[in-house]
Amino acid sequence: MSLRALPRLYAACEHALGPVTSGFQERVSGTRGRGMPLNERAMEARSDMVGVLASWADMVVGERRASAPRGRTVRDLAGFVAGHLDWLLAHPAADDFVSEIVMVEEAALRAVHGRGASRELGRCPEPDCGSTVQSGVLPGGDFAVSCGSGHVLTPQQWMLLGHRAAS
Repeated sequence: MSLRALPRLYAACEHALGPVTSGFQERVSGTRGRGMPLNERAMEARSDMVGVLASWADMVVGERRASAPRGRTVRDLAGFVAGHLDWLLAHPAADDFVSEIVMVEEAALRAVHGRGASRELGRCPEPDCGSTVQSGVLPGGDFAVSCGSGHVLTPQQWMLLGHRAAS
């Protein structure tokens, strides 16, 4: 997971805004479409991404008395939030922050690809463990970050790992 990947996902959702087709659709006589069909998952993913990033950026500005991001685009907001990542991960609301960022990322991946995507994040930070850490959505829909040896990473560990991998 990387905050810096969110702008690319936002753009990918834009391309996925067209209608979702699921195979053959029979036309019924006397009916016709009403308006332009849109991929509601992609629209919702884009909206949620802006809302979540703006919310965390506003908290940073308010609590740190930082200058606001240049703009309210996903690129501006994600860059701003990433610039305050260490502070956010040390904040009492760090778990909520991580959960919300993962939620919008996974929603965008589902809108674009139809499912969450598993990704390699790097080597496990546990001592004497050289396994690869992977992130992904489990069959029940929960998000998990763990290594092949079974170590489950805390949100702070894997956000830092993902941040290093994106740098």
